[in-house]
Amino acid sequence: MISRDGVVVVRPGYTLLSATPPFTDAGKGAIAYQDNGLTARMLAASLTKIKEYDGTNWIDRTGTNLTGTVDDQVRMALFQTSAATTVLITNNADAPRRQVSGANSANLTTLGAIQKAKDVTVAFNRAILGNVVLSGVRGPSTLMISTKDDFNDWPAANQVDLSDTPDPIVAVRALNTQMFAVYKEQSQWIGIGQADVFPFVFELKSQMPGPVSPSSVVDVF
Repeated sequence: MISRDGVVVVRPGYTLLSATPPFTDAGKGAIAYQDNGLTARMLAASLTKIKEYDGTNWIDRTGTNLTGTVDDQVRMALFQTSAATTVLITNNADAPRRQVSGANSANLTTLGAIQKAKDVTVAFNRAILGNVVLSGVRGPSTLMISTKDDFNDWPAANQVDLSDTPDPIVAVRALNTQMFAVYKEQSQWIGIGQADVFPFVFELKSQMPGPVSPSSVVDVF
């Protein structure tokens, strides 16, 4: 059951979106959203491809093929400004990239040492990457944070290492516009936006078993 306009109704079941599947290989992630014009959009990714649903067909928006394995989920997050709605994409295997409706995906620019990331979220007007590879070295407890309102700028000074707990980051997820959660295998942290030299202050909230994968973290309303 769900509440719709104050009335409790039976939740609708699944509906076939398209008679033709978007991929011939395994699907690894998807996102549905509204853009700046309040138009409904949908993006999906497989092991190798990224496709956009135009209401009837799946249009290839891959650009350069993805190279992840079956163990690499494709994670997506919305970065919305007054000018555009951009989907940020990472898959733990390739450079983080962006996609705007109607265009192919492309690598983020000015990534510096960032080569890969396990998960991505957006909070406090900044993009956040978790469990990153920097110059060929995996930082399982490392976060990289972009500058305000610019997902293409990743200052080296915005690197955070939550190494007080040595377990790896599994997922990062916005809690609201000011805060985001960092889910590690055996601990959980909160990043709180602040008007200071560094954009977030971090607090260890618990040391309990965490999620098994980024996609296993679900919003509860």
